[in-house]
Amino acid sequence: MGDLPGRPHYIRPNTTRFQKLINATVGPAPQDMPCLYASDRDLVARPVPWLNAVVMAVSVSGCVVATGFVAPVLRETPITLVAGLLGLSSYATTICVLIANLLFVVLLFWMVVKKPPSRHVNEDVLETRRGSGLFGFALDEELMFRAGCERWNWRERLTSCVAFGFVHIFNLVFPVSVVLFLIVSGAVFMHAYLREYRHSQSAALATLTAAEFHEKYNLVTLVLAILFVTYWLVAAFVF
Repeated sequence: MGDLPGRPHYIRPNTTRFQKLINATVGPAPQDMPCLYASDRDLVARPVPWLNAVVMAVSVSGCVVATGFVAPVLRETPITLVAGLLGLSSYATTICVLIANLLFVVLLFWMVVKKPPSRHVNEDVLETRRGSGLFGFALDEELMFRAGCERWNWRERLTSCVAFGFVHIFNLVFPVSVVLFLIVSGAVFMHAYLREYRHSQSAALATLTAAEFHEKYNLVTLVLAILFVTYWLVAAFVF
């Protein structure tokens, strides 16, 4: 990519067990793509419209709610499942869920303003904690789950989407059904990546475009999360 001269090629981190597990489920990273940073977002020439992100976030949220009514077991979260195993009362479980949701919203705000520095894993590999806010975290996930997918076969693309969904089970406030619908979300982000790649033939631009779309989706999700927690508080302690 000619507008990013002098940068080392990106190498997907493969040092921790988690990283090795994820790498086993996706195809190889692009061999000739430079390291990317949050400041590179200005290179996105064909951003995905905000409306797409809103429709996607609302659709995922609506499907999660609807699935909870159809199959209540999928409404459970890791916290409520653990509370049930521990035999906690409904009141104690409600308090635990309340605290977890508040912490989740705080975490999302922290992600918006967080500016983690880049750091060297070793002399040859620069693991780019890519700058600031939600875009940096979205870029991390796009580099992990989508970068290079133009060269993957259908199995590698499918397992990447599945891995993207299941890795979010670590978000303790998410219902089990969220994992299923985030698999579809991963496919939508991959479509945005591949569409840009067809235009530019650049894995770097495709990754940045998917990350910019991913950031918009996360911001809409943050707003929906705040609305949900507010409604939940009012429903639980006022009425």
